[in-house]
Amino acid sequence: MTLPTTFSKIILVVLNLVFIAAGGVFIYIGVSVGGSQWSDILSSGTSTAVSTFGTLAIATGAGICAIACFGFFGALCRNKCLLTIYSIFVFLAMVLFIAAAVLAFGSASTANDWINKSFPAVQNENDVAEGFNQAYCYAQAGRLCTSASAKDALAVFLPNSAATITTVATQAGIDMTEATGVLGFCKNVQAKAGALASMLPAEYKKACDACQTVGDKYGNYKAIFSWADAKCPLNTKTSLFCGQFLMTNKQASVFTGAPYESCRPAVLDMWKSTSKNIAIGSTVLAVVALVVMFVACQAGKSPADEYSKA
Repeated sequence: MTLPTTFSKIILVVLNLVFIAAGGVFIYIGVSVGGSQWSDILSSGTSTAVSTFGTLAIATGAGICAIACFGFFGALCRNKCLLTIYSIFVFLAMVLFIAAAVLAFGSASTANDWINKSFPAVQNENDVAEGFNQAYCYAQAGRLCTSASAKDALAVFLPNSAATITTVATQAGIDMTEATGVLGFCKNVQAKAGALASMLPAEYKKACDACQTVGDKYGNYKAIFSWADAKCPLNTKTSLFCGQFLMTNKQASVFTGAPYESCRPAVLDMWKSTSKNIAIGSTVLAVVALVVMFVACQAGKSPADEYSKA
């Protein structure tokens, strides 16, 4: 069956709009995944590094947009040579979509397998847990050091002496409920007479030192903090773990009492759902690419005088 030339042209234009939108989505996913701390956390649990997948997604998205340009010019200018080149590139894109779908379905299967098993599902999950604990605590530190109340922040960093510090500082006129975090508290102490610092437990200086690198280190974990705040907020158990980790830079355990123990179901569910969405999207795009090739071939079979020769 040969489609009318005008109809083929309209279909190609519409489908290429879909391709451009898909290319934009792939680029967005690639930047989001490859440039976030999630890539470092989950890569140890997958056969393909998540950061590599992000790079491939960006390259694929850029390629899709370039392919769509060939399709637009070929359809609008009725250029048979461009349509032929376009069909070849669409075929290559379809192969990439299929490969992406296979990888994503495999990733979703791995996540589902871990969900159905107790920790550790495989040896590599210990690495995932360790990476998640570090990222989670660094993300929480970004808030505790800069925007939480000094009272709440110090309770995480120094659970044994926070009450004493709060009492002494309050008596000295420092507002411990002000949302300036540990760094704000440290500045307020420095602004007071030197006698206040000597009255406080010496441990408070360790909390100040731990927060000094907040701008360079913790700011990179904003995406994880947003996710954690919505799906797995800080609780009493994880507060104790993160406080100790931030002060010593050591994890007593990667699971027991750690953030990963509390957040494991949410982490694996997010991993599974994201992989599934990518897999389904890639499958749909592979089908669209197949339809595009059919339409382009039908357009190429139209009378020769309707197309310019390149």
